[in-house]
Amino acid sequence: MKHDPYERLRREALQVLRPPQKLALSEWVEGHVYLPSSIAAHPGRLRLWPHQREIADSIGNPAVERVTATATAAATSGAGVKMGNLFGIASCDAAIGEPLVLVTEGVFEMPKVSTDDFTVGAAVCWRSSDGAVTTTASGNTGESRACRRG
Repeated sequence: MKHDPYERLRREALQVLRPPQKLALSEWVEGHVYLPSSIAAHPGRLRLWPHQREIADSIGNPAVERVTATATAAATSGAGVKMGNLFGIASCDAAIGEPLVLVTEGVFEMPKVSTDDFTVGAAVCWRSSDGAVTTTASGNTGESRACRRG
């Protein structure tokens, strides 16, 4: 068999194009997030407690439809709530510091931007400034689908 001088180069180039390993969010956080000594009592690689791992791993898990978190702002039942990268609909009223259950899957009736015209299946986003649903993606949260015309 003839030696191909470009084989090693080809193999290394293809290795770069290989998609990254699939990791649970908690594994990624613990492998990539470092705390600087200027803000942390224990600087270095972030280590999550078991309950924090469960929370991190539930974010983005399509099987999780409800997430309970501590309210970082007052929430009203039925209103959209954004907490970091998590968005859901408050299932109850909650004051700051109280438990808040966010529903992350389902069909909800929400106010819309009056100038937007929705068609069934249209991409819609949530606007945090007034809690309305809009077809404008830029600067707004998430993407969902309209279930009825409006």
